[in-house]
Amino acid sequence: MPRQFFRLLAAFALALLITSCRKSGSSTSSASGSNAAADAPEPGENAIELLFTFGSEKEEWVKAVTADFNRSKLKTASGKTIFVRGVPKGSGELIDGLVEGTDQAHVASPASAAFIGVGNAKWRAKTGQDLIGPTENLVLSPVVIAMWQPMAEALGWGKQPVGWADILALSADPQGWASKGFPQWGSFKFAHTHPEFSNSGLISLFAEVYAATGKTAGLTLEDVAKPETARFLGSIERSVVHYGSSTGFFGKKMFANGPSYVSAAVLYENMVIEAAANKDSMAFPVVAIYPKEGTFWSDHPAGIVNREWVTPEHREAAKQYLAYLLARPQQQRAMEFGFRPALADLPLAAPIDVAHGVNPREPQTTLEVPQPQVMDAITRLWRENKKHSHITLVMDVSGSMNENQRMQNARIGGQELVKLLGDGDSFRLLPFNERVFPSKPAAVLKGSRPQAMAEIGSLIANGGTALYDAISTAYRDQLASATQNRDKISAIVVLTDGADTHSSIQLERLLNEIRSDNETKTIRVFTIGYDAGGQSDVLKKIADATQAKFYEGNPKNIREVFKDISTFF
Repeated sequence: MPRQFFRLLAAFALALLITSCRKSGSSTSSASGSNAAADAPEPGENAIELLFTFGSEKEEWVKAVTADFNRSKLKTASGKTIFVRGVPKGSGELIDGLVEGTDQAHVASPASAAFIGVGNAKWRAKTGQDLIGPTENLVLSPVVIAMWQPMAEALGWGKQPVGWADILALSADPQGWASKGFPQWGSFKFAHTHPEFSNSGLISLFAEVYAATGKTAGLTLEDVAKPETARFLGSIERSVVHYGSSTGFFGKKMFANGPSYVSAAVLYENMVIEAAANKDSMAFPVVAIYPKEGTFWSDHPAGIVNREWVTPEHREAAKQYLAYLLARPQQQRAMEFGFRPALADLPLAAPIDVAHGVNPREPQTTLEVPQPQVMDAITRLWRENKKHSHITLVMDVSGSMNENQRMQNARIGGQELVKLLGDGDSFRLLPFNERVFPSKPAAVLKGSRPQAMAEIGSLIANGGTALYDAISTAYRDQLASATQNRDKISAIVVLTDGADTHSSIQLERLLNEIRSDNETKTIRVFTIGYDAGGQSDVLKKIADATQAKFYEGNPKNIREVFKDISTFF
């Protein structure tokens, strides 16, 4: 049963996520994410405002019902109008923001009760109290493998059960889709989020290990330690395009960029339904595969935050808001957005149906949550067998970087990226002003992390800005080494605070040079506009050309921006 299942998950996830979960930033999403209540009226003078941080997967439903809630102008006992402002986030990011106090939310709802357990454990260790009070599930959604329908049919979907074993076979086949009679589709490209930041990524690992062992319950440390388990997980992970912190972001990128970007991704059922509403704008419909080996549920618990900024009146207002979300009309409306209602007596109806790429009779098999020590072993196994990365950090050291402590904070942010990359990742620093400075070759961080940290820490700023030349140089160098790095996620991270002033190459030529074709040109260019003002459009074009992501950075949030970028690797 979903509710009991995730109560167990919350308890069992504790040991794993306390010991192994890397912290993720919070101001990144609030800076570059959307405001779920943006289309509702702003709060009036006599209002009490609630900040609601929630798993990005349910953004559209939350946005719609929160706007209606705000328009209803419900009041507290003192007569203040309740106004809710919603901000979508990755589940790990959401919890870390509350623990660290960088997000002063009053109500929170990650994708899984596991993260409630993690946050409460962390806060109990500090204060002896829970971080988030008693919770109620808002909506339910099974975890699925989302795949373009023709590709799913090529694996047998619609005729026979499909699962992780089929994904493994395709991942390991050097012919890729040609082995299924479709050479024009190229290699098989897979995606799931970073398991130390995102619920769906963590669940992906559990499911892969279960599939490797042939079990649905009772995973042991011996099962995880078997060489065939590592081979199974490693083979699937080698087909990963890149990771990421938010399942919602991943799904939107998949649907926007088409089957050449990614063949399949671990998402939630509601996201497949959401895609069906926009199928006319996509290359093919997307369908949900419920792995034959079994899957998990995402239960979206919500509760009131127990921090010093939450006043008794905030609690009163939050109770009204949560009661509103759980009321029958809002639960009924959740189905319109592809969620299964938390109210058990509400029958499932369209769009939770075959016409929208999902099966209301699935999942048939629910996997048992591993014990804490097994979960920890699975995460360590993933770190050893994940797809490693080859990263070039292109850092602007022009004179304007001396303003507003930009250079000082950029050095800290760049060092944060190096800290968060894995021992098996390769790293290279390429600084530039009006010149692109020669740099050392990329080196595996296991033996070179201190040197990389020192290089970044020694950067000083002066001169002009040859931004396009620097990106072109980094891209050509990385493309030249693509053969030896073809089993790695290849990416360039660019930080700049201003317009190009000295490059020999023009923007359009650069965009043509770096534009991804998802087969031979797969280098992602993540761009950070660092107090960049009017340069945001240019930097977004550069990131979009490579199917990466643009960030707006400033001296206050730059460390968090680099943290978020690290989740892709």
